[in-house]
Amino acid sequence: MTLANKITILRIILIPLFIIGLIQNWRWTVFIYLPIMLSDCADGLIARIRKEQTQLGAFLDPMADRLLLIFTFLTMIRLGLVPRWFLVLVLSRDFLVVLGWFLFFLITDKKDVTPRASGKIAVVLQMFLVLFILSYPSALTSGRPPFVGYFLYLSSAATAWSILDYAFCGIKKFSKYA
Repeated sequence: MTLANKITILRIILIPLFIIGLIQNWRWTVFIYLPIMLSDCADGLIARIRKEQTQLGAFLDPMADRLLLIFTFLTMIRLGLVPRWFLVLVLSRDFLVVLGWFLFFLITDKKDVTPRASGKIAVVLQMFLVLFILSYPSALTSGRPPFVGYFLYLSSAATAWSILDYAFCGIKKFSKYA
């Protein structure tokens, strides 16, 4: 198993500890989140530098992102830190991407998944949204910090843009096979 895949698996293993920290109102939860967030960049970079890109890594890396963000936003909704509509937006994007990939695979028998820049930007902004909320000293006890609202809308706009980008890209790809 490659080093990058080991880092990704460690990131997945740390997700429950992070979520427990959120629920238990641990002040140092941000120090669990930071390595998870930074390892997302590190595993891909290490895989490219060491020329160790694998199909397992191509599957695990985005899966780790989705697990982290979906469970985090579910927990943050319960804690009153993000609105429900934001999770619906995030889940809609994820569902569209998975459904599009699945349909493309059924029609063409091709497994290649090419991430879009819009998707990467949306995920990065979602991760920074979580970081900003965690960085606010009393966020876990007093609700959403005031300045996070702007970043929430920026992240929402990027996620919505990603939905449209993936949809138009998918329509273009499917039109070649219709």
